[in-house]
Amino acid sequence: MPPTIQELVNFLRTHGHTDRTNPITSDQLAIHFNISDGGNQVLMRAIIRDAIEAGELIGSRSGRGGNGYYLIPDVQELDMVLRGLQHRAEMVLLRRSRLRDTWNRTHLQPQSGEADRRVV
Repeated sequence: MPPTIQELVNFLRTHGHTDRTNPITSDQLAIHFNISDGGNQVLMRAIIRDAIEAGELIGSRSGRGGNGYYLIPDVQELDMVLRGLQHRAEMVLLRRSRLRDTWNRTHLQPQSGEADRRVV
């Protein structure tokens, strides 16, 4: 049975995952709660998203210094998390724009009898 949000938060707090210096991966969390799917831990990530939706301050980090999740301890850390999310969102939108622009550049001339296939 998956953990409740409170069980997740209690685990993060009692095991010291209380700032970006000690994150825990979704794999490690899923194994601890015995819900590992052996892959990218879809259920564990959904529980984390649900916890954030419910008002828990759970941050994440990736890259140098470790990957994983942790409780956000202060406004400075929150600011770093928010900036990271903003950057990721901008990169996704940029990729969307590039795909759309490439499609429109290469598919502007409809074949006879076809409607314009331009994507907006």
